Amino acid sequence: MIRSVLEHAGYGLLIHRDPALGETWLRRQEGVAERKACRKAFTPGAIETALEALDKKLLAIWDELYEFSIDHGGHPNERSLTTNLSMDDVGKTKELQVQYLHGDSIFVQGAIRTLARAGLYAFQHTMAERFQLLGLRDELKELRKGL
Repeated sequence: MIRSVLEHAGYGLLIHRDPALGETWLRRQEGVAERKACRKAFTPGAIETALEALDKKLLAIWDELYEFSIDHGGHPNERSLTTNLSMDDVGKTKELQVQYLHGDSIFVQGAIRTLARAGLYAFQHTMAERFQLLGLRDELKELRKGL
């Protein structure tokens, strides 16, 4: 979820900065050329470049959260597998299980808090007027002090 929020917010930022990309996004399914154009335009690198131009501190937070999401299951890798893997002896064999959903655990609560922060940080530039109106910009500054 964290990776999805970060990427969608980043894509929103890219479209906000270049409205023509909205058309590229919407036409992704129309053919091979459209799919390639969309894949080329909407990458983590493109998001990082846009964030670097806007807010280097936000870029650092985005990078940290993105890597966190990758490490914890946002993309298959050793850590995302082994932290969710259990092995049991079943007769003469070993049974391996991967747990994808963890119920209402500390892990899930931490993920929800991180997800909320990721969304707030990511959308603050594309919805700047609303953030200002609701007083969220000041609250975000306070949240960012601990990072």
